[in-house]
Formats: sequence, structure tokens, C-alpha cells
Amino acid sequence: MKKILKRFFVIFFAFVLMSSCSKDKNEYSTKHTKQGIQQGSAIDIPKDMANVLLNNDHAHNNIKIKSKVNYDSVHKYSVSYPHYGIEKIDEAIVHFINEVIKEYKNDIKLNDTPSNELNIDFNIFHLSKQTSSIAFTVYQYTGGSNGNEMIHTFTFDLVEKKVLDLGDLFKKDSHYLKRISDLSFRELLKHPNLDKESYKIITRPDVETFQHFVLTEEYLTFYIDKYQVSGGYSGPQVIKISKDLLNDILKDEYKVKSTNKSLLKNENNMIEPIATLPPPKTSIDYKKKVIALTFDDGPTKGVTDLILKELKRYNGHATFFVLGNRVNYHSALLKQINKEGHQIGNHSWNHPQFTRLTDQQIKFQINKTQSEIRKIVGKSPTHLRPPYGAMNSKVRKASTLKIALWDVDSLDWKYRDKVKIESVFWKNKSLDGKNVLFHDLYKPSAHATIDIIRKLHKQGYQFVTVSELETVKYRRGENNMSQLKKGK
Repeated sequence: MKKILKRFFVIFFAFVLMSSCSKDKNEYSTKHTKQGIQQGSAIDIPKDMANVLLNNDHAHNNIKIKSKVNYDSVHKYSVSYPHYGIEKIDEAIVHFINEVIKEYKNDIKLNDTPSNELNIDFNIFHLSKQTSSIAFTVYQYTGGSNGNEMIHTFTFDLVEKKVLDLGDLFKKDSHYLKRISDLSFRELLKHPNLDKESYKIITRPDVETFQHFVLTEEYLTFYIDKYQVSGGYSGPQVIKISKDLLNDILKDEYKVKSTNKSLLKNENNMIEPIATLPPPKTSIDYKKKVIALTFDDGPTKGVTDLILKELKRYNGHATFFVLGNRVNYHSALLKQINKEGHQIGNHSWNHPQFTRLTDQQIKFQINKTQSEIRKIVGKSPTHLRPPYGAMNSKVRKASTLKIALWDVDSLDWKYRDKVKIESVFWKNKSLDGKNVLFHDLYKPSAHATIDIIRKLHKQGYQFVTVSELETVKYRRGENNMSQLKKGK
């Protein structure tokens, strides 16, 4: 979280309260705060500027930008806002702007300060045929040592021509606030700045907590008020949740599909998304031995199904890193993997070595596989295992998916012999908490795995997915990143 917040602050302070006479808007990121922002330098407003400017914002598909400027020193303000050409939407935006200006003028009267400033700017985070989301940044100085800054978001349904509240996105009786609260609470605990009880307050499941949100093509992002607890000690909380984690409770019109495909070239991808759902109630005991069996290059009829059958006998789960070009041919197996509670991971489309590909080629391999898996099981993987475990900075930057490598390599890809595979596996004396690499492409791998599962069960091991292993290691206070070993 520290790294994310650092990037957030750097980008915010990089733009210097732009003059609203600008014809083209630069995309920037915002923080959600109400106090404690250092006073910015005053904006010099050209004397010959018209009171209201109207320009086409070419970056946002003919949405127009309006600007209102008042340049007397006492009531100085500069306001920019979008004009959609949809009456109810534009009325909501103008009402918000007018209310902020009205409050600003009231504060000036109360404080009786000679030099004041109000700056309102906006960023369009998403625009599609169905929806659009914008965030206003409001900076106000009416005396004192610090100015105040806040964020206010709007999400619109462009088809229904209305402003959307958070509840409008979800099915009736879906308990969406509980889901969002659980996800947010779990994510914040990974980066503890406050105690657990304080985070419970920050992420309490009510509409006010999650009122500031941005809906994009694949994510729902929340700006949580940092001043709800301890005077802002926790820092600004920005939480980005993949729609895949909300797919079962989102209304159909707001799910990821063609009508929600972004019309913008670059949607904001700065905040890392939450990768996994909070762990369901489970019989996994993190104090007992666990092992994550993982299988690459499948699914394969006559191999994957044998492994699934054996795992089911012991109420065990595993992770299957599948190839995109195989899933349509074995869609029934993929559905079975998902239905029986196993985890599906992304292993590329056709198994090239990522480190020799261009950025675009890597993204194609990942995204096409994500899309195919989603079509079949209704959700996308949260973890990526690059073919051959080939990694560099380019591969890491290509996706927001978690990279899942391995601790133990069975070398089944090398020997393809049941006895040899088992011999290599049992050379590892310490297997608790380990992520083990197999391949559900070869029958000897399946036969060896069946024997290994039976023996591990007798030794008291619990069979967990990669995500479950991460949770166990977190609860144990261990590093949950698997170490890279050579293999395929």
C-alpha cells in the first residue's frame, strides 16, 4: 500500500492546479481528503478570459467542457466541468457546482478573509455506451494555514439518462455493502497502518462509507474518507475491486460486456485491484500442514479428470493454470474445475516465453486467455503463471494479475515417468506451505499425483489453492511469494 500511495501522491502534486482556460484536459489522479492539504499557490487568471468558456474535449468523444471563472481577489474561483448534452445529467453536475460555490462564498463571509481561492477540476475515468464515471477535485482556501481538498464522484447511466447511486448497480437483496466491506477490510489489513478495529470503522458496510465510487470497464474503485478515523492518520484509502469479484450480484447492464467497453484510450490503472475474494468459511486450519498442488498446460481429458476425482475423495483443492487455446476444446473440464471449488489460473494463450515478446504481445496472451475463461465459467483468473516461469520487469508490468510461481518442481515435464516423478517429489523433506508444480498434460503426472495425494493425506496435509495458501501464510505471518525454480 505504501508504494501505491507514494505513486498516488507523486502524480497528484505533479499537476499544479491548472488554469481552466485549457482546451484539452490532462488526465490526473485525485486523493480523497477534506483537511490537511498544504495551501497551493494562487491561480493567475487572465484578465481577458470570458466568464464562461465552451470547448470540445476531443479526448472524450465530443463531451464538451465548460468553465466558469470569477477573478476578483475576494471571491476568486476557477471551475471546469463536463457537459454531456443529457439534460438530467447536466443538471446534476451544475447543481453540484453551484452548491460548492455557494458554500465557498458562505465560508468567506464567516471567515472574513481578504484572499480566497476555489478551484474545481474533473477527470473522466470511464466512458462507454452504457455508463460514464467522473471525479471532481475541489480545492478551497478561505483562510488559515491550510486549504481543504475533497473529491466528489458521479457515475451516470447514459442509456437511462440518470445519475447512479451505488445501490443502483446491484441486484435486489444482494447484500452488496457487506461484500464490498469485506473486500475492503481484508485488503486494508494487508497494509496495516491502523489497528483492526479502526479499519472495521473505516470500512463499515453503509452507503455513506462507499458513496464516492468510480465504475470503469472492469473495476469498481472507491475513495474512502481518511478522516473517519484518527484524524486522517491512516492516509487516503483508495480501493479498486475487480468486477469479477462482484459478477454474481451486479446487474447485467453493468457487467463487463460490449456496452461497457471503454471508449477512452487510457483508463486509470494506477491503483492495484483487489485480487481475491475474502476467504469463505472453510475447514482449513492454518496451524496444520498445508500444500498447494498446481497444474500447468491443461486442461486435458483423461488426465485432469483423474486428478479432480482423487482430490474430491479427500475434500482437497488445487490450482489449474490453463492455456487459453485449450479451454474451448475442454470447456466441460474447465467448468468442472470451477464447480468443484478449485482455482483457475492464467498460463497464457499458447505458451510462448514472455520475456522475448513485446509488451503488446504479452498483453494479448494474458487478456485473450482471461476473456476465454470468463466466457466459459463467468469469471476471470486472479493469478498468472508465465510459461517457463520466465520473468522480467516487462512481464511484471504487463498485467495487474498476481504472479504465482512455485517452490517445488516435480520435474514431471522432464521425466514423464510415474516412479521418477514421485522420487523427485519426495526428495523434498519440508513440504508444509509449499506451492508444487505439476502438469496435467501427461498421464504419468496424473498417476504420480494420485499416489502423492494419498500419502500426503495420511501425513495430515490439507490440499489448498494458491489463494488459500496466501491466506494461510498471511495468518501465519509468513511471506506469501513463491520462489522461482526452473521448469516448464
